Amino acid sequence: MMYRILALCLVAELSACGGTFKVVEDKPLAAKGPKIKGFIVFPVADLTHDAKTIDAAVRGSDVAAWLLDRTEQPVLGLLDFKIFKVPDDLRIASVDTNLATRDDGRRKDLNGWIAVWVQITENRATNIRDIVDARKKGKKNQSVYRIHGVEATVRVEVQFLDAMRGTRLATIVIKDVDDPTQMQLKGDPRPRVTQLVHRALRMALAEAKERIAAETPTRIVRRAGTKPNAPALAGFSTPDKPSLAEVYAKKGDIDLKIAISTLWSRLAPDLGVRDTYFATKYPGVLLTADRAPLKRGDVILSVDGVTVLGRYQLDRAVRACKGRPCKVKIQRAFKSLTVDVIWLPVPRPEAATD
Repeated sequence: MMYRILALCLVAELSACGGTFKVVEDKPLAAKGPKIKGFIVFPVADLTHDAKTIDAAVRGSDVAAWLLDRTEQPVLGLLDFKIFKVPDDLRIASVDTNLATRDDGRRKDLNGWIAVWVQITENRATNIRDIVDARKKGKKNQSVYRIHGVEATVRVEVQFLDAMRGTRLATIVIKDVDDPTQMQLKGDPRPRVTQLVHRALRMALAEAKERIAAETPTRIVRRAGTKPNAPALAGFSTPDKPSLAEVYAKKGDIDLKIAISTLWSRLAPDLGVRDTYFATKYPGVLLTADRAPLKRGDVILSVDGVTVLGRYQLDRAVRACKGRPCKVKIQRAFKSLTVDVIWLPVPRPEAATD
């Protein structure tokens, strides 16, 4: 009996014995199936307390970056399409977005594509703890400190859906607790929630490793060495809520600049003032590491005339060059340059385990 209990405790992360983590539903993507042509990442339906439109955009950008690191298929993100429904109601990419109906020459055949839908909800409960000063044990008038706390039960649901028809291909639902009062001022404000999203995504793809892999890497751009663009994400809006840029533009130019600066501190807390300035003035993909012939601090504006604002857009644009030199327009400090670029595929990072 004891061995069975130990074995159950060691089972792959599904319910740490005595812990708070729980798997509510575990139906991963099938190990075998049709070829996956690519992933479409919907803006995340972030329904946590005080979540704003920008949270749907930032978390959607993070999910896209997670897929860049762990798959080889092209990724479409929220900077590639318009949505006709609020994030929690999105299900069918061919109907709920303009990807299949646009008339600007960029209409997309969505057969074989998988839409990624993520929803985050939480229930909060307050608690009170009395802490007694044990140093006065046995003495009268012991000091008692009353601490008020908040505990949130966070629920993350990930669905993989047939982009053309909305058929559900995988569903993962997990729960865990988080302390929402421990928000960080810089970087990810709620890292535990992000970890849960990553964990659910990994579980959804756990059995389909061969379907998302390739004999040799085909991904040109992964998360490392690049940053998402704050002004581009700040422009994201939903049918029922204005964008961050719209909200603060009404308050004045100074308030908008402060809001964008605060967003940069969330997306890239270690980014210097110089890089922030140019990446804001010239929206594009910011390089945070040298990648010859480009240098750290360069802002990539377009590839062969195609504007790139997101890392996944840059990846697709350079892949389209198919080994020939791409004409890449960049902003290097105050200079605008066009550079011939040939980038080889980048292997998956070994640390991509979350």
